[in-house]
Amino acid sequence: MFRRQSDFLLNRLTRNVLFWLLFAGLPIWLNWDNFGSKANFYTDLLFYAKLAFLGYVNNLLLIPTLMDTGRVTAYFLITSLMIVVVSWLGLFVLTPLVSDYTSRLNRPYMVYLYDLGDYFFFTGFFTGAALLTRLVQSKQRSTQLAELQKTTELNFLKAQLNPH
Repeated sequence: MFRRQSDFLLNRLTRNVLFWLLFAGLPIWLNWDNFGSKANFYTDLLFYAKLAFLGYVNNLLLIPTLMDTGRVTAYFLITSLMIVVVSWLGLFVLTPLVSDYTSRLNRPYMVYLYDLGDYFFFTGFFTGAALLTRLVQSKQRSTQLAELQKTTELNFLKAQLNPH
């Protein structure tokens, strides 16, 4: 049993690392010559770190504790609040720590609204992917249970026909 769990975790970890390498690493690598400075690179890296934070908190904490228990309104309110706070902290607190990006902006609140749109879109995408995965897993479990029930009923009927 422990081996199966460790294989599952390793498989899941590998898929997550590959996803983030493609999702964040590929655009950063393709845009490498256009960064102009380490500050712009750090700003992009921080953007993807915030997306990862939002995605994992959403999929590992909020969906199981709120969405799966039927508290959908609370889920949407808490997720929206989390996105607003993370976006604000990211642009006005964390970004100035790694670059002068925010101070160079003419209208930082327009960038904040643009970031909000990105974070809502990607969080919605991650939520949809998580719910679709759960739906597929649920269908597979119900199919397995139906097969198990048929096998059990067949064995029961066989036992009734041949009691010894």
